[in-house]
Amino acid sequence: MTPARVLALGLLLLLPGRPARAQEKPEVAAYRYGVRARLAKTNAEALDYLSRSLALFPDPIIFSNRGDLKARLKDIPGAIADYDKAIELKPGDPDLHANRGLLKHRAADLAGAIADYDRVVELKPSALVHNNRGYARITQGDRAGAIADYSKAVALSPKTAKYRENLANARRDQGDIAGAIADHDQIVALDPNNPLRYFFRGELKQLQGEFGGAIKDYDKLLALKPDAWGGYIQRGAARQSQGDLEGALSDYDKAVSGNPEHDDFGWAYREIVLRRLKRGTPDAELSKIAAKGKAGFPNDIVLYLSGTLAESDFLAKAGQGDAAIVPEQQCTAFYFAGMTKLLAGDRAAGRKLLEQSVATKRSLVIEFGLARAELARLAKPAP
Repeated sequence: MTPARVLALGLLLLLPGRPARAQEKPEVAAYRYGVRARLAKTNAEALDYLSRSLALFPDPIIFSNRGDLKARLKDIPGAIADYDKAIELKPGDPDLHANRGLLKHRAADLAGAIADYDRVVELKPSALVHNNRGYARITQGDRAGAIADYSKAVALSPKTAKYRENLANARRDQGDIAGAIADHDQIVALDPNNPLRYFFRGELKQLQGEFGGAIKDYDKLLALKPDAWGGYIQRGAARQSQGDLEGALSDYDKAVSGNPEHDDFGWAYREIVLRRLKRGTPDAELSKIAAKGKAGFPNDIVLYLSGTLAESDFLAKAGQGDAAIVPEQQCTAFYFAGMTKLLAGDRAAGRKLLEQSVATKRSLVIEFGLARAELARLAKPAP
């Protein structure tokens, strides 16, 4: 290099201008990486920039941002670890505790989630946090604690239908059906054009034995959504429980004829009513109906009613599958087996099977209500 070239370079280094990046304050460089993370085209690129930012200058906001990104990438332990760091740097921030509580709940650390929610309630009570703590508590099996939290959420935000819905569900699970119906009255008032609101309230009224009120709710549901085939099934069951067999048959007919997919349950409910009316479907026709359905427990019901599947095999199949749904399947199977016995003239065997259906305590299963109504009818003196 010539002396002139060396001199020129030396003069350039002496000229005033922007400081070299090596002389930037760590927080400034960290901020630059944070901006790049927000503009990154991929999650991996964003994660890299956030990590570089934190290596230069640990900041609670950046830790929480990286934690949120890790959560979106389903790295929940990593997300919790980042929120741990954020809370160490800023321990009195209720939002950080609230978000970590949600992450711990996702990780099934319910005690840890509740501890974070407790801290938020101390720092900055909110309807959302009470709702989330209620959800964690009910997941733990603490219904009373959940009801207290959901009630507080409703008090803080009375126009949020979701909080009232959670409260109603907790009351229902605790056996307070009247309280749950009262909550749904408020929900309907808040959201009167939502057909599902009438479905859920009708279901509870049906469980309470208020069949007339349930039918009115299903009427409203079907007026708002005429293709709600499940609404016809529910209204048919309410009418059947009330003793209105022709009305029930009309609803079941609408359910099976209007449903674009094959509905084994609808055909099964319809068949029981037809047999009560002495108009049962021939076995051969039922077999054809069953052949159109998909293999599985609902299809087994129609196969059983057609005589293709023996009672012992039917009841055995009801006890198979996911442990969470086996009791519901058994509630259903005992009802159809009981009604089949009863309609064949075996009153004692039919009653016993119906009692087994009710003993499952699956009160929101349609067959539970039908079995209970049939047992009530059997308990009355013969005319």
